[in-house]
Amino acid sequence: MWEPPAWCVWLLRVLLPPQDREALLGDLHEEVVTVVMPSRGLRGARWWYAGQIVRSLAALARLRLRRASAHLPLALSGGLLGFALCWAFADGLRSFVLSQVPMRAGGPASAGFVLTRLSCALVFGFLAAIGSTRLGITGKSREGEEP
Repeated sequence: MWEPPAWCVWLLRVLLPPQDREALLGDLHEEVVTVVMPSRGLRGARWWYAGQIVRSLAALARLRLRRASAHLPLALSGGLLGFALCWAFADGLRSFVLSQVPMRAGGPASAGFVLTRLSCALVFGFLAAIGSTRLGITGKSREGEEP
């Protein structure tokens, strides 16, 4: 039984939009099995498959970048919102904890706390940016209807 090269399948899964992945992988598999393998053999089929992927890389990367740049404002706004919410939560938590300790309320934040708050806020902002972009890619709600 014929299996495509793993790196080719991985590249297609990374670069193709989710709604097109299985159809394109299925079409390539069908063409290899019915047309290419009978005339070129197993080794020739692997080379042909890899050649198809390499020839498509530029177009697939361009499509991926075009789709990503269309959602840049959404990703930035989601990232900034996530960053701000995490920063405010950490600041509020610090104020609450210090209010419970006598004679410590209102003191300056230590460098370790500032670095921890900054790193957590950056990670949360990054995750919020990814999440807002993924939700906004199709422009459809979860049920598949227009919003």
